[in-house]
Amino acid sequence: MTNNLKKNFIDDEIWILTFGGGFQRAKIYKKNTNDAEKKELRTYIKQYVRKLMKSSYAQKCPSSTTHSKNISTFSDDISKKFGKILDRGRFKIGIGQKILNLYLKYLWCLDIIPEPPHCPFDRIIISKLRLDVSWTKLDNIDQYKNLVDVAKSKAESKSLAEWELEVFSRR
Repeated sequence: MTNNLKKNFIDDEIWILTFGGGFQRAKIYKKNTNDAEKKELRTYIKQYVRKLMKSSYAQKCPSSTTHSKNISTFSDDISKKFGKILDRGRFKIGIGQKILNLYLKYLWCLDIIPEPPHCPFDRIIISKLRLDVSWTKLDNIDQYKNLVDVAKSKAESKSLAEWELEVFSRR
């Protein structure tokens, strides 16, 4: 019983951090979206990402290509289901990647899952790449893949997850 309470507490804390990092600088909702609609979106995102994590990330993380496809599908699926409350009817790729990559980063750092294929791309990390891209406006999977490619060249022999952890902690 206590173990489940601990796991649920940590998971709730991770989601607070994940939504904080993924939503804080992004315009997510249309103007008159109410709190119940916002809660429904967040609940759905949690369920979606948890299911994806268990099926695709828990044992062995997927390839970079598959992970990019997961981000694209995630953004499209959220857009289709919640377009009526989302700014411009869209859950952008930049927001989708930040939510998924950040959640995976936390789980990896806690040794819950293997190392993820990518890292969260935000203002800090993109500035280290010397690119003029706003992650909150990014809505093109090819532009996202370009961020990954540039980051891989910066990371040299390190994985993107390791490189980002070093760069982010030295900010």
